[in-house]
Amino acid sequence: WDDGPPSLTMKTLVRAVEEETVAVSVIARDPTLRSVTCGDVRVESPGGTLRTQFVVSLRDEVTNTILGGARDAAGRATTNTRKIVRDSTPPRISEIEPSRPVAVPRVLLRARVEDGLLDTVEVSPSAGSGGRQNGIYSAPVDLSVGTNLFRVTARDRAGHVATRLASVLRVQSEEPV
Repeated sequence: WDDGPPSLTMKTLVRAVEEETVAVSVIARDPTLRSVTCGDVRVESPGGTLRTQFVVSLRDEVTNTILGGARDAAGRATTNTRKIVRDSTPPRISEIEPSRPVAVPRVLLRARVEDGLLDTVEVSPSAGSGGRQNGIYSAPVDLSVGTNLFRVTARDRAGHVATRLASVLRVQSEEPV
């Protein structure tokens, strides 16, 4: 006895990709299952359980909502969606500060990091854990007298990595006599 619409499960292994397509696994169940759709593709079914994988094309640099559906012989339907972001660009690192010489042994190194899918930002070497607020990442760094070199690395959820080198000049402080 069939008293409801089909069940439909959609899964993807990723939420952000660089590629133009993504694989979507679909499982639909209903004793009188007739069809399953994912994106623009439709597959007919003789009933029961259908397990299949669809390859769906993504639009450039946007959040893509992938619609799936299942319909039974009585015309009852179920829909489901998955959101996948297509991202083909790495994070952008800019405005690293301090940009002027300093006379202290420790400063907060700050960098503007832009990416809609930013995952992590690291400063190396760092004197502690950093934080991010309003697009600015900051981390404490220890300075020796002279030029100090640091590497800022940003990763996004699509797997892109950006690295930028920064230097901070520490000058010898002159104590008043």
